[in-house]
Amino acid sequence: MLDVRPSRLLVLADRRAWQIGFAVLAAWLVAGPSVAVESGTVTDAHVEAQLVSEVTAAVPGEPFRVGLRMTMDPKWHTYWINPGDAGLTTKIKWTLPEGVEAGEIQWPTPIKFGEEQEIIGYGYEDTVLLPVEVTVPADFSGAELTLQARVDWLACKEACIPGRAELSISLPVVAAGEPDRSTHAEAFARADADMPQPTDDDFAVVWRDGEKLVLGLRLPHDALGEEGESPLSFYPGALGVVDDLAEQPTGQHGDLVTLTLTKSELFDEDTETLGGLVVIGEEGSGEQVSYAVDAEIRDIPPAIPAATPKNTTSLLTVLGSAIVGGLILNLMPCVFPVLALKITGFVQQAGENRGQIAAHGFAFAAGVLVSFWAIAAVVVAVQATGRELGWGFQLQSPVFVGAMAILLFAVGLNFAGLFDIGMSVMTTAGQASGKLAGGTLSGTFGSGVLATALATPCSAPFMSTAVGYALTATTATTVMVLTALGVGMALPYVLLSLFPAWLKALPKPGPWMETFKQLMAFPMFAVVAYLVWVFNNQTGGGLGLPLLLGALILAALGLWALGRWGRPSLSGTARWVSRLACLLLLTLSVSAVVTASSFGAASTTEASMASEDGLKWEPFSEARIAELRAAGHPVFVDFTADWCATCKFNERVFIDTADVRDTIAEHGVALVKADWTTRDDTITAALDAFGVRSVPYYVFYPADRAGEVVHFDSIYSQQKVIDAIKKVAGAG
Repeated sequence: MLDVRPSRLLVLADRRAWQIGFAVLAAWLVAGPSVAVESGTVTDAHVEAQLVSEVTAAVPGEPFRVGLRMTMDPKWHTYWINPGDAGLTTKIKWTLPEGVEAGEIQWPTPIKFGEEQEIIGYGYEDTVLLPVEVTVPADFSGAELTLQARVDWLACKEACIPGRAELSISLPVVAAGEPDRSTHAEAFARADADMPQPTDDDFAVVWRDGEKLVLGLRLPHDALGEEGESPLSFYPGALGVVDDLAEQPTGQHGDLVTLTLTKSELFDEDTETLGGLVVIGEEGSGEQVSYAVDAEIRDIPPAIPAATPKNTTSLLTVLGSAIVGGLILNLMPCVFPVLALKITGFVQQAGENRGQIAAHGFAFAAGVLVSFWAIAAVVVAVQATGRELGWGFQLQSPVFVGAMAILLFAVGLNFAGLFDIGMSVMTTAGQASGKLAGGTLSGTFGSGVLATALATPCSAPFMSTAVGYALTATTATTVMVLTALGVGMALPYVLLSLFPAWLKALPKPGPWMETFKQLMAFPMFAVVAYLVWVFNNQTGGGLGLPLLLGALILAALGLWALGRWGRPSLSGTARWVSRLACLLLLTLSVSAVVTASSFGAASTTEASMASEDGLKWEPFSEARIAELRAAGHPVFVDFTADWCATCKFNERVFIDTADVRDTIAEHGVALVKADWTTRDDTITAALDAFGVRSVPYYVFYPADRAGEVVHFDSIYSQQKVIDAIKKVAGAG
């Protein structure tokens, strides 16, 4: 029979209690004390929120991470640091023990949604863990660490609901050692895998391009796939910077892959940096990767040559090209006005002895070389300040163009016989033009200087590589290459002076020389008219043109006074008064040019971009080129300048022709004109991408970013243009 007396029941209960107690103690000794590595779960607005810890304990002086884990109902989402057009960033407000600090949220790569509704947002669906680093001071003395957080979020599906949770997590504090990883450590590892990859300072370059921002990226090899097929996107890190709905066409700038971004209507032009994420790959593919971007916004693109001449061309080859280019430069229309001076000099020297003729040849060469050395000195000095120069840089200045117009106008008036000054007149402002037209050694030297000044607007064949090499090389190499150009340019004149027998074909000196001299005035006046047109374009029209014309009239009046009352047959007082009057009027003339130059550059209009026969050009823009290529159009870029006579000749004779126009229309080629008439750092940088610093230059882009870009500096026939168009269009 079962004994059920109370005393027996008490004994059994007491024995059972001891057994349970020993079992619990044994389990505690084996498994260790239990710890809270997570908070309670709060559900609000279709989201479950919870704090979790990566480790099982906190160690004073050692940082560790806790995370906000958010689990959304199906098709609901919360938001990233930049929520997009409509949304609110998830925020955590911490309440912490004294001395304990919590860092910023570490944001995993978000997804982009709302494109169908045209309301772009960035955020998270399903489950996301937002890690935060917590630092416990070394002198923390508590046995337990309690972290409290108030979390606010906005959850959206078809409607949006704000949510809030008050969360708390407590961890034991151990004196030293490395705490164990918690059961949530794997979730932190997955969050780390979704974090943007860190980048260095050279990863991204950002520059302005009108209403666009161009983001240039130095991506790892094959980051876009072997065929460059992986999607590439930019997620801005802040509101009001980029238009999230706009297309982001890709392109190439040197070794940079580019994304063209449209500025937001709220974009602040004083914004100095662009931050966000570059995201590669399809969402949900499991292969998506992102890179953090935080780059200064520059005004101009970087100069990154696509093919650096220094690496592909030897110095001897470049020097040879420079000499040949200098020789051919004598045949360019840029140097045409100086040919009049040269021919006049040959005629005057035909009857002189051999020694005098040779002296003139070397004087001319000295003028050319000294001028090229002066250009080299300016290039080196300016590049030392970090700025970039191109061939013909001085003619990008309206002041220089206006001054050249006055000088050549004075030379023309001298040829025409308006004034003539003797050798004793050394202090008048008209001395320069008189000597240039005369037969003195100093006049021949001046002809060399003037020839160089007028040669720099144009680039002869074989010159582009040499100039690009010189303007991006060391100081010594720059001087060597520019010297070689000068040698090539002066060589024909020197050879004629050393072999005067070649001059026997010229008529003997006689009265006809005065007629020939006066006839040579008209090429000078023609070039003056051309420079006036260039000046008008550079200064935007308006008062610039009448001020320059007034300056020419003042110069003519001064030189007329010098010729009228400065003759040796008149009294000394009359001569000195005429000289002072001439100097005063020439000073006023130059002042008028300086004043006219201050009116600023002309704006590019649709009218200036359209040819008479209907070719419609767009102003140069890296962003626009990328857009056109993304839309399936091959692009023809004409790098040109109003002061470049070769450019204008090529445009009229080889580009703006019926056959070329038909080819352009047939293949849907977009036309872009890079007008370098005035200084433009963006165009300079674009030329740098091809290793050149001169115009004309022609670039043909295929629509396919992976296709070959065709580019060259010289055109000898319209067929060369047609062949280039067909090649980039895939038709030839």
